[in-house]
Amino acid sequence: MDLKRFFSEIDRFGRNALACLGSMVLMMQLVGLFVPPSSVRMMALKPAPVMSVPRATLPPGGFEDLYRQIAPGGLVREFELVSVPSSDRLLTGFNQLGFTLETTGLASKPVPRLFIAKVPSDLGALRSVGARKSIFIRVVLPLILRQNARILQDRARLIPMTETGTLTGDEKVWLRELGHRFAMPEEGALRPDWLAELVLRVDSVPVALAVAQAAAESGWGTSRFARRGNALFGERTWMPSAGLRPDGIAEDEKFSVRRYGTLAHSIRSYVMNLNTSPHYREFRVSRAGYRRRDEPLSGTGLAAYLTAYSERGEAYVDDLRQIIRVNRLEALEGARLGPIRMEPKVG
Repeated sequence: MDLKRFFSEIDRFGRNALACLGSMVLMMQLVGLFVPPSSVRMMALKPAPVMSVPRATLPPGGFEDLYRQIAPGGLVREFELVSVPSSDRLLTGFNQLGFTLETTGLASKPVPRLFIAKVPSDLGALRSVGARKSIFIRVVLPLILRQNARILQDRARLIPMTETGTLTGDEKVWLRELGHRFAMPEEGALRPDWLAELVLRVDSVPVALAVAQAAAESGWGTSRFARRGNALFGERTWMPSAGLRPDGIAEDEKFSVRRYGTLAHSIRSYVMNLNTSPHYREFRVSRAGYRRRDEPLSGTGLAAYLTAYSERGEAYVDDLRQIIRVNRLEALEGARLGPIRMEPKVG
């Protein structure tokens, strides 16, 4: 489906589109707990590399296609950032695509590759809590799935290299580059213990946990940091120009909440934080246990290792688990992205 034509069609529905969907059962099911953002965030000691996303100047509601060149077959449309300024247009678009939370579970309909650049500016103005949550989850879900898929692709390449006992020159170069991306020390590179630590880091984050933390830290996408800085997880920076200053904090507190170019940048930073910071090593060790037992990752279970994410400690973990339970987020663990669309080669 051509997204430009698709969102042009959505414009014809006008501002009354949301009212037509007011009786959706899904929205009623999602009414639940709101947890305010926590006040303390533990960041990785070595910041993750910045993801570069080419962007264009677009009118409101416009879109952009990011293409990745592949072999003679042509182009693959791997990543599309779409800007949709109003919640009613976005909700109409989701439903036009058949993208509901009832169809994203295991063995169900794939999640469309619709990647939203920013939360709609009017999301907080929606009266229905269920509507806000439904939109927010469908905004962040494809972005989380894509980030996880990219990491799992690296993991699938990494694991066999740790089992052969012999590495080619190209494999050594790739492993060192992967180690750099995941904040591994250069000392001891390629030794068995170094590779074992790298395997701990190169893994996905439970979808339910990522959605729950994004909801808790951004007020379901309505916080000032989410609206103005695309910040979903409350990560801090001590560079004033790189963040937004929280209201009401003491003058001697020099931190700001880090802002991002898009929601995709925020999600990547969060995932890399959990995968690299020493504060979350127990999280990574426990996650490896799920892998050894060949069990699906549990957001509820792994939340236990995020007490360092907030000064509220265990109370913060309890809040995350309640968000997961009340909003049935564990059902999202089986969600998967739809296939990449192939574009015919031009010329």
